[in-house]
Amino acid sequence: RDYWDIAAGRNLILVQLESTSNFVVNRTFDGKEITPFLNQLIKQDTLYFDRYFQTAGTGRTADAEFSTLNSSYVKAGQIAHQEHDNKDLYALPRALAEVGYTAWAFHGYEPAFWNREKMYPNLGFSRFYSQFDFEQDELIGWGLGDRSFYRQSTEILTKADKPFFAFLVSLTNHYPYFIPQKFKTSSFDTRELDDSERRSERIFAHYFHSVQYADHALSEFFAALKQEDLYDNSIIVIYGDHYGINKQNEDYERLMTNYLGREYGYEDMLNIPLFIHIPGLGKAETLHTIGGQIDLMPTVLNLLGIEKNSDTVHFGQDLLNITEGFVALPAYVPQGSFVAGSTYFEMSADG
Repeated sequence: RDYWDIAAGRNLILVQLESTSNFVVNRTFDGKEITPFLNQLIKQDTLYFDRYFQTAGTGRTADAEFSTLNSSYVKAGQIAHQEHDNKDLYALPRALAEVGYTAWAFHGYEPAFWNREKMYPNLGFSRFYSQFDFEQDELIGWGLGDRSFYRQSTEILTKADKPFFAFLVSLTNHYPYFIPQKFKTSSFDTRELDDSERRSERIFAHYFHSVQYADHALSEFFAALKQEDLYDNSIIVIYGDHYGINKQNEDYERLMTNYLGREYGYEDMLNIPLFIHIPGLGKAETLHTIGGQIDLMPTVLNLLGIEKNSDTVHFGQDLLNITEGFVALPAYVPQGSFVAGSTYFEMSADG
């Protein structure tokens, strides 16, 4: 198997990026890079999947977590963290805990939101660091800013028994994406959109500032991991949880179509990035293999050299050992829609 156990024994740091679409990667706004750190990351020791799709549904961020950690689809119209909070699941944290990993989850918001405080133990996490475990020293939008969140999480990880699995769920790049001036890390000129009478145009402008903040926060996170000697013996996996700009809103669809210079379709909207960064890998690749959040667990287990439990059904595939991927799209498009190989198929509304 390709890449089998090349990261055996390393820590796993899994970062779920709030509202991060793939279109922002290697793209500019106002003549400036939107994600300068991620753009550099994919050039060194990184496997970047640019045809990776969300399999999150109604529960959005929480469904992205569930699908990613369980290699399972989420039933349409249900919120997985509420439907499965009464059962223990053979999820990624449990699989890693069984072979000696410390499995901790981190999120700078209320522990009861999306039922995380009940669900995380069922997934195999032994500790959940939430809003009440962090100093609230940089509040942006919904809560603790990413820069402070990553900094404080790194401090906590220095005390973890190794190897560890750290699952970090970011927050700042959340709708409506407003970053106060004192926290901005970007210099995009969005005055024309900022002054618009249309709220959609103001939020569209906010999105680019917000994504750039999230990217800058990631750069500081990597620096902190290096400073604390946690970087070299870890693999760092980063992915978007769900879309940032909703095509179902006509104003956003128009703005995105103008920005891209072509129609903004659901294939664009549901496309999120996946980065697998392995320090010392010695190469960087952009892979066009079709994949989705259901595929992350088997892909990571392959890298760590861990066989999955054969008694458990997982829907995902190891993206590093397939010739053609397949992802069913459970939300935002009619049931039966999918992406496979070079085909994007969208079922008609009447079936």
